[in-house]
Amino acid sequence: MPAAQYPRPVFLEEPLELIKILRELSRRRRLVGLVLGASLLVGFLLAFKPGLPPQSRQYQVSLAAADILIDTRDSQLVAVGGKGPDLTTLAGRANLIGNLMTGGPLKNAVAKEAGISPEQLAVVPPANVNTPGVTPAPVTPPASRGLADVDATILNLTVDETLPILHVTAQAPAVETASRLSTATIVALRRYLGSVAASQHIPAAHQLVVRKFGAPVAQVATRGLPRRIALIVAILLALLGCGAIVGASWFARSWRQIEEAEARGHADSDQQPGVGAAARPPSSLTASGNSV
Repeated sequence: MPAAQYPRPVFLEEPLELIKILRELSRRRRLVGLVLGASLLVGFLLAFKPGLPPQSRQYQVSLAAADILIDTRDSQLVAVGGKGPDLTTLAGRANLIGNLMTGGPLKNAVAKEAGISPEQLAVVPPANVNTPGVTPAPVTPPASRGLADVDATILNLTVDETLPILHVTAQAPAVETASRLSTATIVALRRYLGSVAASQHIPAAHQLVVRKFGAPVAQVATRGLPRRIALIVAILLALLGCGAIVGASWFARSWRQIEEAEARGHADSDQQPGVGAAARPPSSLTASGNSV
């Protein structure tokens, strides 16, 4: 009496499939080696620049941030029922001041106060409120064009939509330069507004003043593609390549099996008895029939 056939346990199916995949990959060692080599090369190029010795694509820049409040002498933030400009108007003034820093005497004053050349300073103006979602392009002097981000000195300006706060982010190769640039922006802007008010004889009650929120905060930021991302990309490419090898091998094997099955089917149909006799009787029977 034959032994009862029990189904294979489910927990044994996946290890068996994994063994089949590993055996298939072991038969295609050259292809697997090419896939692994190409994956490692892509990951290496994502993490390092080609050269001798290779240089990491990650780099560090120094940033210093400061917030500047554009207000009136009779502060509109605390005044109730005042007759001065509202906060929306002051926000527009802050946006205008930020755009004035892209060139002219205000930019030169900021660069001089920071101890750098105006030709080395690129300024990113605040975004236009009429075109939301559009990132403004930096205004870069000709002498600074083509510099790598790690060597650039950039003053990035943004303005709150509803509050007259000018956000200043200074970027420089050194922390000291970034801190001086953010502080110089506040000092130069205060002097500029004072000189304009004095030259145009603006009453003190209508003059704009600059108030800063604390000291500038400096830090070092790391930019570039993280190496762990390059490693993850290399692993994913290796897995995809090995999967493609296994899938192509399975497809080729299945194709051959189908062709062999079709060939055996045709051979079996040709060897079935009686098929040829029904279509054409033997010559001996035909001859005897003619003689009769």
